[in-house]
Amino acid sequence: MLKEFKEPTELINSTSFKMLSVKTQQSYIHHYNRLMNFTNNKSILDFKDELHELINILKEQDIPPSSKNSILNVISLLFNTKRFPIQSLTDYRDQLDKEHYIKKKETNLLLKEVLPSINELNNYTNELYSNQQYREYIINFLMINYGVRNMDVDLIITDNKKDINDIDNFLLITKKYISFIVNRYKTRDTYGSKRIKLETVPLQTAVKNLYKMCEKDTVCKLIINKDGTEVVDKNKYILHRTYGKMGEGKIFKSVISDYIKQGKIEKTKSYGMTRGTDITVILKDYYIE
Repeated sequence: MLKEFKEPTELINSTSFKMLSVKTQQSYIHHYNRLMNFTNNKSILDFKDELHELINILKEQDIPPSSKNSILNVISLLFNTKRFPIQSLTDYRDQLDKEHYIKKKETNLLLKEVLPSINELNNYTNELYSNQQYREYIINFLMINYGVRNMDVDLIITDNKKDINDIDNFLLITKKYISFIVNRYKTRDTYGSKRIKLETVPLQTAVKNLYKMCEKDTVCKLIINKDGTEVVDKNKYILHRTYGKMGEGKIFKSVISDYIKQGKIEKTKSYGMTRGTDITVILKDYYIE
């Protein structure tokens, strides 16, 4: 069982740590405490001349490679602050990356035979639109055409610019188009806020019709229960409204693989940018061929 630790002085006093965002700092403290639990509360810096031993302790833990990588980030920050050598850490990170890549490829190859084509996805969204299932249509349209994640479609619909802030996500209705304003998404710290002009006529119609259905003087949310109550599990809510309940990750893989097979490299890059994912990450983690 994970023990509770106070904020680690050796970590929070580091200049490099202070330069991190608050969210990243919280993550570092969490993973530092996990590591302290593995070492029975022995200071990380006490492993200065025994980094290989610390790495072996981490290797023995039955936790996902992503968690091990996060813990390696903590060790790296502390050791770099003191200018301690980290070669064995670098070697182990390379090993984890290779294992992660192999596992991703195996998973992606299994998906190859079952994922739908872009045409199938588009036919599904067209059917949603024809059936006036505007909420489901908007969710799927944004995921298929812009590669967005679940948290990106947790948004507010409005026709008033005064409602816009730099915290929430919005679909802002204007006379000529819909402005998709994305302030809250996974890689915002890297790419900043995004504004995407949506000019597709059916999409504009769906957004406007859904907005008309919202009660006056209330915040018009895309992710909301039929009775107007807040959705508790938004990921589950969105998953059940995607094509075949496949979720945003598999939709992204389907579209990316179709684009690459067709040689649409610039389209692939553009699709990755609207998601906030670099092309190198796309080719490594999402391409299913």
